[in-house]
Amino acid sequence: GWEYVNPTLLRGAAQTFAVIFQEKDFSEETTIDGFTVEDGMPGVILLKNTLLKCCIVRNNKSRASNLTLPGGAIINNNAGGVFIKYASVVDSCLIENNSSTSSGGGIYAENSAGIVIKNSTVQHNVSGTMGGGIFSWQATVQNCIVRGNTANTNGGGIVVRQTASVYYNCIVEGNTAKGKGGGIWFKDDNNQAVNAVVYNMTVVNNTA
Repeated sequence: GWEYVNPTLLRGAAQTFAVIFQEKDFSEETTIDGFTVEDGMPGVILLKNTLLKCCIVRNNKSRASNLTLPGGAIINNNAGGVFIKYASVVDSCLIENNSSTSSGGGIYAENSAGIVIKNSTVQHNVSGTMGGGIFSWQATVQNCIVRGNTANTNGGGIVVRQTASVYYNCIVEGNTAKGKGGGIWFKDDNNQAVNAVVYNMTVVNNTA
């Protein structure tokens, strides 16, 4: 896991670009393994068929201006640490001390099937609006620790937005929201999040 990574540091200049930026979809799975990513805007942008593994993504922030990705996705001020557009995987990573002026201080997972976040720790991230730790439309999140994150509005730890979201075997603790859902907030757009699957979770000591 990331605790044993030999430090290979990729550092941005805190300007206007991500440190790791997948510009086009990969036809086969590509692995990014064992890097520390700092001072990007945001830290990492993943499109399709990418595995981000055993990486540390920290001290990054969201963009101040729009960036249009291939396929038309626009990154504005969402995602401080990791922005995931299509089917990609974050595995055994540490996502910490990132910030966004909008949603997803740690991770922002877009509205696409096949996004997986697992075996990772998402901690001490801050969002200007929702989802201090994770903002997900339809991701599967498993065996993760989400702790000590802060949202300026709702969902201090996690925002779940779609019925296709699945969360299990996670610890959500010590997160803070200035609005609703200190630990987890189900964002109800026309009842879209009502049937999301959430089970075997430990949700403790969160504040809203």
